Amino acid sequence: MTPDPTWRPPLLFRPAPAGMTFPSRPKVVLLLDSTEPSGVGEHVLTLARRLQGDADVTIANVDLDRTGWAERAATVVPTVQLGGPGDTCCRFVRFLDEVAPDILHIHAGIGWEALDVPAVARACGVPVVLRTEHLPNVMTEPFHRATYAQMGALLDAVVCVSAATRDSYRGAGVPRGRLRVIRNGVEPRPQARDRAATRHDLAVGAAPVLLTVARFSEQKGYPDLIDTAEIVLGQRPDARFLWVGDGPTRPACGEILAARGLDASVTLLGARSDVGDLMAAADLLVSASRFEGHPLVVLEAMAAGLPVVATRVPGTAEAVEHGVTGRLAPAADLGAAILAALDAPAETAAYARAAQARARRTFSAARMTARALALYRSLLAEAVHRHAVAPNEAIAP
Repeated sequence: MTPDPTWRPPLLFRPAPAGMTFPSRPKVVLLLDSTEPSGVGEHVLTLARRLQGDADVTIANVDLDRTGWAERAATVVPTVQLGGPGDTCCRFVRFLDEVAPDILHIHAGIGWEALDVPAVARACGVPVVLRTEHLPNVMTEPFHRATYAQMGALLDAVVCVSAATRDSYRGAGVPRGRLRVIRNGVEPRPQARDRAATRHDLAVGAAPVLLTVARFSEQKGYPDLIDTAEIVLGQRPDARFLWVGDGPTRPACGEILAARGLDASVTLLGARSDVGDLMAAADLLVSASRFEGHPLVVLEAMAAGLPVVATRVPGTAEAVEHGVTGRLAPAADLGAAILAALDAPAETAAYARAAQARARRTFSAARMTARALALYRSLLAEAVHRHAVAPNEAIAP
């Protein structure tokens, strides 16, 4: 498809509620268009829990989730699954008609998700439509870029989880005035067992435990992490790597580890519900991501007082200040950074304490939710003003 540079979104008419007023308790729909929500799903659950005191919250997502996330979400707030390909749009229209939300907040794990949603929402009369981008702009296909530009003209705001993500979407043509930065915030991971008990169950003895929690995908840099493990084990054969997660590249990683003779020291734990216990048992959190928005697991490790060693990528670098709250390095030097952290335990512990203080101050779930709620109220006030000034005008781009 060749994008038409003269194309503009059609004017969409929404019904003007008689005497639209500012809702004291807005109806908020948090929508995901991902079959495996992963970190985005955890973000949405945190936001939903925290918003309940100030808003009526519903989560909507496609019903192809294979991870059990949707069932967890339903224990937090009302959750609606919108169907699979072929019937999602019709069910979504009916859902919007029934719920009549004041705010539709789309959460996109990657730029091409949910591109058709704003047009449907506008046609259904939703007063405020915004979207959070959880990763930098990685769209390269002309079709995706053109469609995103068309979709973006119908949004009240594009929220980015880091300044680096914001800059990437500014470069993609999103108007500066529509962009907002609300950095991720986390709640402490629950811990059911103490460090000694978990380490006993893992049979790691006194070995340094290097924990990675990440989906097995190209983004998370597991091939680089395998090279890193080989470097570290060459000098610290007592080290143990624990990798938590699942995904399409896991079988291949397992085969490579076995072929290199690393499988005795690197354990693939799969998806786990006891990450809080594993963080308490570990000595370092290692992230080898090739790109990030604002990684939740790094923030969670900081909040837990677990030292972080990570690749120097923009989203992570906004969380971890190298030489102050952790260690950052290029992927090729990640092994050397891990060895330096293990060789300087007092310095590493000081970084962890500074990181924990920073996480509590800057990356709390309460702070994130307060900023989101303030944005909701601001956008709702603008919507009320639009209706008061010209209640029957079309929504222009």
